[in-house]
Amino acid sequence: MALAKAFRWRQQLATGHRQTIPEIAAAEKTSRGHVSALLPLAFLCPDLIEAILEGRQSEQLTLSAIKRESVPLSWAEQRARFS
Repeated sequence: MALAKAFRWRQQLATGHRQTIPEIAAAEKTSRGHVSALLPLAFLCPDLIEAILEGRQSEQLTLSAIKRESVPLSWAEQRARFS
């Protein structure tokens, strides 16, 4: 699941287990672009994460949208864009 990967990668960066996105990509045998595209999932507001986990996210909140658009840091802006 993309969300689980994003949280695992965020934890690796936070703890220093991995230092960079290229290091994560190499360890996962994937591209830096893929890691960079999924990592914003780990910074979604809690209610959007809950909606994803429960399968009730809006049509605007798709993996394609996350990869295509920059995810705002503001939770209010995230809700406005993806709710």
